[in-house]
This record gives sequence, structure tokens and C-alpha cells, in this order.
Amino acid sequence: ASSNFPVVAPLWSTRNGAMDAFYTRFSNSMTAVQFSTFLGGSSGSLLAEETGTGVSVDPQNRVWIVGVTPSTNFPNTAGGYQPNFGGGPSDGFIAVFNGNTNLWSTYLGGSGLDGLTAVTATANLAAVAGYTTSPDLRVQAPLQSARAGEYDAMWAVFPPGVSTPLHFSYLGGSASDSALAVT
Repeated sequence: ASSNFPVVAPLWSTRNGAMDAFYTRFSNSMTAVQFSTFLGGSSGSLLAEETGTGVSVDPQNRVWIVGVTPSTNFPNTAGGYQPNFGGGPSDGFIAVFNGNTNLWSTYLGGSGLDGLTAVTATANLAAVAGYTTSPDLRVQAPLQSARAGEYDAMWAVFPPGVSTPLHFSYLGGSASDSALAVT
């Protein structure tokens, strides 16, 4: 929520909303900031957080960031799997960077409350996981095609460098479920 958050060679030098996520990369020695940018749309606030919740670096040094956004204008989603906000209070987001370049971003969400909490990227795939109340996720080759409880976990698997998932699925039973980690 800081308007004076330290940015270095930023893609987005100012907050777009009252709260944005951010991406900061340090030198290998951890003694200097190499890159730091705001990452968010115009709707983030203390009551509707726009926040990063997970980060992973794949062997090609692409940085995968996941989180939660209430913004309908999250940056660089045009090339993503879900280029438009799904509705409801929030969607999950994925933002993929190569160095200082945002390769692509995407929403993952529907008409309910959605968020991504975890990501793991390897040489062969990137897996993301989170939670959803949405009955209308745009699933892809799902293990479970419909929401079963009030909250369900949601997960997706992406091939390296590709913004369309191999799988995007619900995972849950009749009570409330969510995913907090993925490997």
C-alpha cells in the first residue's frame, strides 16, 4: 500500500490502486536491488487486497508470481489464458517475468471469490493452486469439472513458456476446501 515503495527500472513505477502487489529481484549476494516494480490494477485496497502470495523460478530463470486481484485491469493479460476478469470480489492471477520483462499475465477465476496461493515451476511445467467459490471456472481437461462445496481448491498446470494450461480443475468435496501449497 506504500506509494513510496522502492522501485528500480520498473515496468510500473507507481501504484495503480490503493494497494498493488510488487516484484523485487535482488543480486545474488543480496546486497543490491536489481529490479523492483509495482504489479497491479486500479482496484486494490486494504479491504480488497491485491497481493502476491507465491513465487517460483524455473530453470530458464522465468519468474512465476501468483496472487489475488480485485482489479479488472491487471497488467498484461491480453496474451493470457483468461484475459478478462471473471467477476466477483477477486480472481487469482499469474504473472510470468523473464528478467525485467513481463512475458504474460492471466486471470484464473470466475464469478465468485478466487485466489491463487501457491506456484512451483520446473523445467517441464508450472503448477499453481488456490481456492474458489466460482461455479463457472473455465476449466481445461479437468480432474473435477464442477465445484462440489462452498469453497473448492483449484489447480492448473502450464507447460514451460505457454499461457494455456494443460489442466485447470476444481478439487474438493461437499465442505470448504482450498490449496495452500503445490509441488
